[in-house]
Amino acid sequence: MLNEKVSQLLNDQVNKEFYSAYLYLQFSNFYVEQGLAGFANWYKVQAQEERDHAMLFYQYLHNNNASVTLEAIAKGGIEEFYTGELAQKMVDGLQANGSLMALEDLATYTVAEREPIRTEYYGYEVVTVPPPSNGGDWLLEMLNIMEEKDISQYDPSTLEYQYIFNEACRIGLVDSYTYIGDPAFYDLPVEEMISDEFAAERAALIDMDNMQAMESVPLSDRVAPGDWRAGAHRGGEPAYYPHRRHRPVRQHRLHHQYPGQRLGLQIYGPRSGLLLQQPHRQPGP
Repeated sequence: MLNEKVSQLLNDQVNKEFYSAYLYLQFSNFYVEQGLAGFANWYKVQAQEERDHAMLFYQYLHNNNASVTLEAIAKGGIEEFYTGELAQKMVDGLQANGSLMALEDLATYTVAEREPIRTEYYGYEVVTVPPPSNGGDWLLEMLNIMEEKDISQYDPSTLEYQYIFNEACRIGLVDSYTYIGDPAFYDLPVEEMISDEFAAERAALIDMDNMQAMESVPLSDRVAPGDWRAGAHRGGEPAYYPHRRHRPVRQHRLHHQYPGQRLGLQIYGPRSGLLLQQPHRQPGP
């Protein structure tokens, strides 16, 4: 438990860091209006750095069971976030960078309460967020596929476990990006996607014979999804095309990168062929 005085000082620092972030962002807005993109970007980077500082203190306080008070909201109440000065500053910052958001959008916003979606994974109930939040449906489908392939029979360090995990991840992602959107505008097949029947159908796409090709690849050369070393896609056939039992909301292709293509995630536009997502590239050999 933190000393009360230390906790208060750290809480004050959180607010000062956020204030600095707002200040730097306003500098950035000024330079955007002056047509000085380089200066604007520099101050935008500084604003992000101040936010990062604030979040470090924020997390430290929570890790030590201390509460955090954001002064601007504490003084103005929750309305400060929707109609107050803080709301106006957010809108000004967004509009300066090309956003169409207006203060009215925040003022008239209402929270939509939605039922969570859930599945069972080896006896555990897993509960997560439904659409339009992206990821919950993907997670549940992925877990269902892994259980269908009985991934628990393998040690996590084995190639079999990693192969099933990666394939389930790929299939779940492409299904999510194909079928999931905003339920306010689309009839989404969420319940079908997280059903046992659909999991069995999708799990059948995972051919364990393909995994054997990986055994000749040194462990140091096996690259996890998202690893920058996966590099750019160099051709090959799309891995999976989900069945078109529903009108797709968004269509993407998911490509394999097996040896010597390695494991890596690439998403391409359906018609343009443009790369929509690639592994993060970081300095390195």
